[in-house]
Amino acid sequence: MVWMVAEPRPPAAQAMPGNRLASEQDDLDSGIIRVATTGTDTEECGTEGDPCGTVQYAVDKALPGDEIRVAAGTYTGMDNLGDLRQIVYLDKSLTIRGGFTTANWTAPDPSANPTTLDAEREGRVMVISPDITVHLEGLHFVGGDATGLGGGPTTALGGEPPIKDAGGGLYILTATVTISNSTIFSNTASASPERPGCGGGLYARAGSVTLTHNTIVSNTAGSWYGFGGGIYLDHGDATLLQNDIVSNTASFWGDGYGGGLYLYGRTPPDPFPSASLLDNKLRGNYGSRTADGWGGGIQASYYRIELMDNLVQYNTAGTAKEGKGGGLYIFFSDALLEDNVIRYNIANLGMGTPEQRSDEEEDEMPEGMSGGVHFCTCGDVRLENNAIYGNIACLSGNGYGGGVSFCKTTATLDSNKIISNTATLSTTGEVKGWGGGVWTGDNASVSFSNDLIAGNHAKTQGAGLWFGVENEAYNDRGIRLQHVTISDNTGPYLGHGVYVTHAIAFLTNTIMANHSIGIYVSGVGSPEYRGAATLEATLWYANDVNATGGGTIKLGIHNYNGDPAFVDPGNWDYHIGPDSPAIDRGVQTGVRTDMDGERRPWLAPDLGADEVWPPGAAVRAYLPLILRQSSGE
Repeated sequence: MVWMVAEPRPPAAQAMPGNRLASEQDDLDSGIIRVATTGTDTEECGTEGDPCGTVQYAVDKALPGDEIRVAAGTYTGMDNLGDLRQIVYLDKSLTIRGGFTTANWTAPDPSANPTTLDAEREGRVMVISPDITVHLEGLHFVGGDATGLGGGPTTALGGEPPIKDAGGGLYILTATVTISNSTIFSNTASASPERPGCGGGLYARAGSVTLTHNTIVSNTAGSWYGFGGGIYLDHGDATLLQNDIVSNTASFWGDGYGGGLYLYGRTPPDPFPSASLLDNKLRGNYGSRTADGWGGGIQASYYRIELMDNLVQYNTAGTAKEGKGGGLYIFFSDALLEDNVIRYNIANLGMGTPEQRSDEEEDEMPEGMSGGVHFCTCGDVRLENNAIYGNIACLSGNGYGGGVSFCKTTATLDSNKIISNTATLSTTGEVKGWGGGVWTGDNASVSFSNDLIAGNHAKTQGAGLWFGVENEAYNDRGIRLQHVTISDNTGPYLGHGVYVTHAIAFLTNTIMANHSIGIYVSGVGSPEYRGAATLEATLWYANDVNATGGGTIKLGIHNYNGDPAFVDPGNWDYHIGPDSPAIDRGVQTGVRTDMDGERRPWLAPDLGADEVWPPGAAVRAYLPLILRQSSGE
């Protein structure tokens, strides 16, 4: 970097923030300013032998594009720059790195040399002002508290009070920010019972945020009402890569949204912002610890969101009357979920005390909707090759969709494993448990291909899948299953593989095994609202009853009976063996791969999610045609 320096000023000239003395220039090589707890804030500070004493002083004397290197230690002390209260206020494009020592300013080691900015509950840790580009690396942001500082979204969300405190750890406004190898720990957006909190660890409005290899842990958005315990992204684009987002809470005592991460893209007609999450871990986060909650791990609203190769586990949405999306709650968004593991999440613990409910609500049954993922009012949803297992919709009340649920949503599922999920654990007689694996409700249109739905549990209806509408209406958009294996789904009364009511379903090339009832099509309601199902090419095995109910059932002409010869169902391996009667019994559907991504068919399509190739056969793959222009042309 070449510095253009004007004519030297007299030695008596004072250095103003962001405007160095020419005599300092040689000492501050390559635009690097150093900070250490043993340093002193002076006009000449910033060199290896004479570091500054505070990060803020280094920021003030830096020029845009400079790098600030901070030695290990804990940095405290607040300022009121920007009419706010924080340790560091950034209003220019800079890089700040931690993990150095006063003996080594070239090779940072944040693990061995922790560099901590501790606000000690007296304000925010860092504020980043608009229209700048900032890189932060190897830092610990702890002890921030934005109570009373405001700064949250001004648009009312669900009628809550308009004044919200935001960004306990980091508060970012319309900036381009990259944070890597850092820890955001034990920050609070609002501790007030009267003001909601947004983004306990980090709040970012508009702009662009990239988070890589960070730990975001034990942050709280609001004591009584909160959005985004760990992170709140407010209509800005974001990329999250290999972060650990763990044990954050949106709200302790009131309703909470997005325990780990809350994304709000504002309402249309504005285009949706984008968020991409790759190879992150979202673990043990809570929407609310004592009240209603939505999205224990993530809630996304009005966003275009991609989640690939993430682990989402042990998250809880709500704990009282209502909880939706123990792992993920996706609302009015476009979503792609690919190669994720979503397991052991709970939509609602259902353990709220009567004092937490109004008199009218006191006797209402707690309710949970989808322990794994709940989609509501989404126009374009795709789930590919995800493992969704061990999730619970509700512990002690009504539960819908233990693994995944859809409401007013258009979705396509391909090659997912939806196994061992539970609608409700309650054994109370009047409690409803619908859709142990999948629940699909009002006006949803869902298509399944190559999916495995096995070992799920529902107390009353649809241990494997529940399709339909609860009231006197009809879903004529249709549910379509092609090459789906449905097996071993159970219930204390009847274990339905598939339950259809007030809706129409189409099943092609299906394996239906080991249920009390393979498919039940309800005849409840007036004739125009009764359920209907059309099946073609089905292998039935060990169901007490294959198909029944008062609705319309068309079984087609290709029906087979026999043991599908699953390889090892006790260990969730539902590939079919070489002697399975499912082999070559399917009809053509246009589905060209199986649940492992292998080509289908070998001769004729196999039934279920797996396509068997004979030993020694080369699995056919179609490579793109590459045309190379010859040198003579």
